[in-house]
Amino acid sequence: MKSLVCAIFLLAAVFDAKAITCYSISETDCTAYDSRLLSACQDLEAGNTRYTETCPSSSDSCYYSTFYISEPGLYRLTARIGGCEYGAINGCYSRSELSSIDPSIEVVLDDLEDTLGSNIQGLQACFCNSNLCNTGLSNNSLLLQTNYMIVGLLALLALLPVIEFTVM
Repeated sequence: MKSLVCAIFLLAAVFDAKAITCYSISETDCTAYDSRLLSACQDLEAGNTRYTETCPSSSDSCYYSTFYISEPGLYRLTARIGGCEYGAINGCYSRSELSSIDPSIEVVLDDLEDTLGSNIQGLQACFCNSNLCNTGLSNNSLLLQTNYMIVGLLALLALLPVIEFTVM
């Protein structure tokens, strides 16, 4: 019985050692050029979070993505998202580089821009495979997987009603 307990703890330690730890990031910087949007910007920034998380065993990397949308004279919203991921291509990628790797990304981004009524600008996505490597954009060992980046972009849809409601 004692050897069974030791074996279970040893197995748990081996599996735990393989788990990667990433920063879970959901942050926005919002600049309101129209006073009617000040409250909405403050609410968005109040929801900023950044904490460490142990990724599930299906994840072998971390991601970090940043982009912004703006409406001249109204607002500029910069978003940073990050968390656990999996993938296989090294590097940080711009929108055009992501689209050349997977053309379907451009279709998704175009559809999202149509829905938002605003262009997604300055998009950059990075992926890495060491603990807490997704502190921000850098050129360390990075991996690409677009699922979470697209989910993050879709999260902007939740912001649109707040901005439209505040402007009206």
